Amino acid sequence: MAAIRNLSVADIRRELARREAGATRLVRQRTKLAKRLATLDAELADLGVDSPRGLRGRRGPRGGARKAARRRRSRGGLTLVAALEKGVTVGKVVSPMEASAAAKRAGYRTASKTFGIQVATALAKATSFKRVGRGRYERLGTSTKG
Repeated sequence: MAAIRNLSVADIRRELARREAGATRLVRQRTKLAKRLATLDAELADLGVDSPRGLRGRRGPRGGARKAARRRRSRGGLTLVAALEKGVTVGKVVSPMEASAAAKRAGYRTASKTFGIQVATALAKATSFKRVGRGRYERLGTSTKG
């Protein structure tokens, strides 16, 4: 393209119109693809599969589904410490991995990818467990919130 100084006003207007038409076409194409992608995401969600996310774009479902996905506490279930106390017998020494299995057997429900880390943190903070070695916790007789 020639230097802008050498173009007439009519040439500049023609070029702007050409670019705007191209942008309009791209916007239509993007809208169509976004609808198709939303349909595919909904189908994957119905199958119980998380849709893969790219490096760009929105990071999850909109509205109520997003709020439900961020919910931190289960409603009306056991707390993690209560499940650990219920699953591990008094006097037994367990690792966080063994304790997490015991909590799940006791009825604690989670979909966390880092559940073992959460259990290790809960064991370290709970007053009903005592650290007896590296990665080993003993269940004490007292049952208190921790």
